Amino acid sequence: MTRSAAIFSTCFLSTMIGLSGAIPAGLASRIAQKTPPPDPSDSWLDENTPNWNQPSAAIPTAPQPEGGDNLEYCTQSFRQATLPEDALVQAAGWTLTGAAQVFNDTTVIMGMANADGMCRPLSYQVFVFSQGAFVGTLSPVLMDSRTDGSVFSVDLYGAD
Repeated sequence: MTRSAAIFSTCFLSTMIGLSGAIPAGLASRIAQKTPPPDPSDSWLDENTPNWNQPSAAIPTAPQPEGGDNLEYCTQSFRQATLPEDALVQAAGWTLTGAAQVFNDTTVIMGMANADGMCRPLSYQVFVFSQGAFVGTLSPVLMDSRTDGSVFSVDLYGAD
């Protein structure tokens, strides 16, 4: 049983047996004992990952949405292309989301292929450009909001 399943089970049990959120200590400790610790191998962050960015690589193309396409319901979270780098990401099939980050000659753009029911990005990637040329992504794999290893925000600062 995963930790979130155990928490759900605990909340569900307390509701079902009419405890109004209070759970007897014995029941809570038995549920906690059956909850295994999170598996740290679930994330590429825990692996010895070689550099996935290669010189002169093309911008990865957006995958087809899996499990239904919610993008049509999430247009309020889209960003219109205003930078040349935006147009390059869109041309690879990505939907722009989040603010572009620009500092000197570095630009960071986020693109998503789908969204969840709350319009949070699914199958998204963060693209890095230097002097207008694509130089790589911030993750070796596609990311989903609220999962281990997903980028939440990017802020560019000076070299100091």
